[in-house]
Amino acid sequence: MTEASPTQFAYRSASNLGLVFGHPSYKPVKNFQNPGGNVKTFQYSKDGKYLGWASPESVKIIETENAQLKSEIPKEQKGKSVCTETVPEENIVDAKNDQLVNKAPKKKIVEIGFSPKGTYISTWERPVKLSDGSVHKNLIIWEVLTREELISFTQKSQNNWNVQWTEDEAFFGRIVTGEVHFYDSKRLDKGVHSKLRLENISDFSLSPGKSPSIGVFVPEKKAAPAIVRIYSITNFNAPLAQKTFYKADKIQMQWNDLGTNLLVLTQTDVDKTNKSYYGETNLYFLSVAANYDCRVGLDKDGPIHDVSWSPNSKEFVVIYGYMPAKATLFDHRANPIHEFGTEFRNTVKFNPQGRHILSLYLWQILYIHSNTLENFKIP
Repeated sequence: MTEASPTQFAYRSASNLGLVFGHPSYKPVKNFQNPGGNVKTFQYSKDGKYLGWASPESVKIIETENAQLKSEIPKEQKGKSVCTETVPEENIVDAKNDQLVNKAPKKKIVEIGFSPKGTYISTWERPVKLSDGSVHKNLIIWEVLTREELISFTQKSQNNWNVQWTEDEAFFGRIVTGEVHFYDSKRLDKGVHSKLRLENISDFSLSPGKSPSIGVFVPEKKAAPAIVRIYSITNFNAPLAQKTFYKADKIQMQWNDLGTNLLVLTQTDVDKTNKSYYGETNLYFLSVAANYDCRVGLDKDGPIHDVSWSPNSKEFVVIYGYMPAKATLFDHRANPIHEFGTEFRNTVKFNPQGRHILSLYLWQILYIHSNTLENFKIP
C-alpha cells in the first residue's frame, strides 16, 4: 500500500472474509469479491501490498490498492482441478512412458506465509503418507507473480512450519534435525547453500537488518544449561554472542528492527513452585555486538505475558505479573524508563511510528475486553 493509501484491515468469520478500510470511513473495500466460507487462513504481505488467503481449492492473492486478483496458486492444470476436497489423491505420471509413478494427495493448504518483500509465498498442507510409505512434500515455496513452484520440502510439524527469510530475500533457512539449512533463492537448483550445525538445536530466528544474524537455541540437557547463540549468517565458525541459562524448555526470540539486539523469552513446561499453570518465564537481553547481555529485571511476581520492540529499535515494552499485570517501558540496555501502571492486559503492540502503544486484554483468545483497551503515548 502506498503512503497515501488509507489504512485497511481484513477479518475472517465462519461465513466469509471481510476487507474494510480503517479510519475515517470504516467502509468495505470496493471491488473485493468475498470468497465466502471455508477460508483456512489469510495474511498481508509485510509492505501491505498484497493480501493472500487459502481455501481448499487454492491460494488467492489480491492487490490491496484495488482488490484485484494478482495471482492464484497453484496454477490450474489443463483438464483437471488441482485442488479438491472430494478427490483425495492425484496420479503422478512419468512423462516419458506415461506410466504411473506414485499417488500424491491433492493440495489442501491450511497455512500461508509471504516473504519479506512479497516476491514469494510459502504454503503448508497437512502431511500425508504416499503409497510407497514416504510422506509427501507438503511445504512449498512459490513465486507470486509467475505462480511457479520453486522448491518443496517435507515438513511434518505445523509448529514453526515456515522457512525464515533474510530481509532482502536473498536467502532463507529451515531447521533440519540439528542443523539450519540455508538456500540461495536465486540458485535453488543447487540445493543447500550452507549449513549451521549445532548439536540438539531446536529453534532459530533470523534477524532483520542489512547484516543479518541468526539466533539459535539449544535446550537444557542433563546438567548442562540451555544456550542461545548469535552467529553472522556469513560465518558459522564462532558465535558473535551467547547467553546460558536454566529454566528454559522453550523460548521465543524477538529481534529489534535493526537486528542489533535480541530479546529471549524463556518458559518451562511446569512451574515447580506451583504458582503458575503455564510454567516459569524469564526474559533475557543480548546484543549482537557482544558488549552487553543481561536478565531483564521485573519487579512484579508472575508470568511474562507479552513483549514488543518499538519500531525505533531503542525501546521495548514488557507486560508481566499476576493480574492485574504491570506494563513497563525499557531502553536499549534493558533499564526501566517508564511505567504504565497495572491493568488487566496481556498483549502489547506498537503503532508503525513507535509513538503509541496499544495494550489489551484477550480473554479466551478471541475476545477483547473493551474496558481495558488503552492507547498510551510514550513520553
